[in-house]
Amino acid sequence: MKKIFLLSLLCALALSGCSARRGDEKSVAVGIAPVATIVRAVAGSDYRVITLLPEGKNPHDYLPGMRELAESSRCKLFFTTALPFEKRLIHAFGESTRIVDIGHNLPHRTLDVPHHHHDHGDGESDPHVWLSLDCDVVIAQTVADELSRAFPQDAARFQANAKALQKRFAEQKKALQQKLAPCRSKEFFVYHGAFGYFADTFGLKQVAIEVSGRESDPAHLSEIAETMKKMPCPVLFVQTGFSPTLGNALRETCHATLVEVDPLAADLEQLFKTLADALVRQGAKK
Repeated sequence: MKKIFLLSLLCALALSGCSARRGDEKSVAVGIAPVATIVRAVAGSDYRVITLLPEGKNPHDYLPGMRELAESSRCKLFFTTALPFEKRLIHAFGESTRIVDIGHNLPHRTLDVPHHHHDHGDGESDPHVWLSLDCDVVIAQTVADELSRAFPQDAARFQANAKALQKRFAEQKKALQQKLAPCRSKEFFVYHGAFGYFADTFGLKQVAIEVSGRESDPAHLSEIAETMKKMPCPVLFVQTGFSPTLGNALRETCHATLVEVDPLAADLEQLFKTLADALVRQGAKK
């Protein structure tokens, strides 16, 4: 598999060196949809943003095709969050592409690991920085600064767009702080532990069933079930495509409400609203 992927990378580089499409000068690449949303808002409609991870694909094992690699390798910028599939793509970009880790100047939290799982994931950095409104404000500025460096003719527009976006993020954070105030210090349950930054922002605590890509052992699952049973109306956030077996079991035995959310959703503001609304409903049902 690695040899095939390396061959694809070489072919992509060859293709990118032999052809150039109109508009490539105003194209940038990103790994995931939520970052693409921020980049589009800052760059404006004159710029093309190529997203490498298709909707519904797993960022841990996804490999893009040669066409996508060739197309993105001609971009001046590649905005990455250092997810596993993005790290494998670095070699597809030549010297003319600047690689920008959007989290390079952000404080990273560690992944939440239950005491049953200290053999794996302990101390591992949580890459889901885009799921913090505070981080998104910084990311918007990083994007504006990098775009200004690559395309100086539009620098003033990038900075103005970034300020407008940062204002929207700050306003949403203020609104969500008020909405979630009654929920402070409360636990919420997730299948995949992607929402730690969101939890930290609003004084909440996420409890993950899956840890570092592996489903919890029976001891941790039993612990989660017992905690849920003591709650009037627990909520379990699950991802799109989640296997329903475990979720249905928790719903039946613990009367849990399953809410489908995608941490890689393009619409960040709607994602935050969905999370908050579900947590408020959980707190309101006694």
